[in-house]
Amino acid sequence: MRKRILAAILIAIAASLTMAASAFADEEVLVDEEIAIEMSSRFFDAVLPDKEIEVGEVVELFNADGEAVGFVAHAFEDGKQQGYVVFDKTEELGVAEFGLGEDAKSPYQLTKQNKVTSRSFSEDVFYRTGYSEYVTIDAASGLGRDVAGNSTSQKVANVATPADKRENDRSPKPEGWNDLFMSLVNVYRDYSITAVNAVSGATAYAESTVEAQTGKYACAVSAALTVCTYYVKTGGLSSLASDYNELWSLMNATVDKVENGITYGSTKKGAAGPAVKTFCAKRGKTIGYNFYLNDSWNLYKNAIDSGNMAITRGNCNDSGHAMAVVGYLQLTDKTDYSIKLNTLMVYDGWYTEQRVLNYGSPYYENKASIIFS
Repeated sequence: MRKRILAAILIAIAASLTMAASAFADEEVLVDEEIAIEMSSRFFDAVLPDKEIEVGEVVELFNADGEAVGFVAHAFEDGKQQGYVVFDKTEELGVAEFGLGEDAKSPYQLTKQNKVTSRSFSEDVFYRTGYSEYVTIDAASGLGRDVAGNSTSQKVANVATPADKRENDRSPKPEGWNDLFMSLVNVYRDYSITAVNAVSGATAYAESTVEAQTGKYACAVSAALTVCTYYVKTGGLSSLASDYNELWSLMNATVDKVENGITYGSTKKGAAGPAVKTFCAKRGKTIGYNFYLNDSWNLYKNAIDSGNMAITRGNCNDSGHAMAVVGYLQLTDKTDYSIKLNTLMVYDGWYTEQRVLNYGSPYYENKASIIFS
């Protein structure tokens, strides 16, 4: 009898703890600049454990509807930038992406041409419009830039003005941010790196460089060229035009549009596999590949661990986007290792900085992969 009573008590305690944890997970907290800095500091303690990091220049992040969803924070050591992180409450563990190292420029910096504002409540409005797509719009003029450095506008980007910057609300709210509520567990989470690896030696070219040298651009062709530079020796910038045109032809790229003298193209899923194989074979290197319509994070992990590269392709805002994969990193919750954040280290084709993107993002759908061997 006592054993049955004890068992019943333990079951009741376990059930109450489960309900409490569930309720706690659903609770949200109002995030201001101070909390954002504390939140980012815990993140950088995990990913940059050997650095004495100070977090600065935190900028609030909005979705296309003008709703506050997160922020970007920049990490510094002795005045030199060491990385960035973008938090978005719609993502797993609240992390959208991050970058590490002195060359890691945040999406916000790229939209500002690498210039970070000193005040987070400036007239600039920082939006996330897709998986790895962001724009910064000046609230007064409605003009801005995207991460590729292209000029855009509020109308073209199709983003709404946040409530506190609309004409009928004259208060700029200098005392804090627009209402940003984030999961309590994500705000106070401590992280641990449980798996990380990357290959080195690949070369990426910015979209602007490709366009200037070739008069063309297609993200899948750029991803394929980055992979080729890892496996074979190319002529660098001097042969960029001929290499790009060769892959464009091998991938049977079709013209989507011609704008400002630049031809923009697209390719079929999987086209990069045989194209890279042929390109490398002509230069004396035999490689293989496999194409997966139903990919998984472990496919990329296994490829990198074997010393190879991959290409990931998925739908972002109803259009396909391909990126070269050079590594992976897995973060877990320090108190519960079953809670994981799987990321991919990629060159996205728009610029040369490496980004670490959340693989499980709701912004990135219908994923397919090409795994090289």
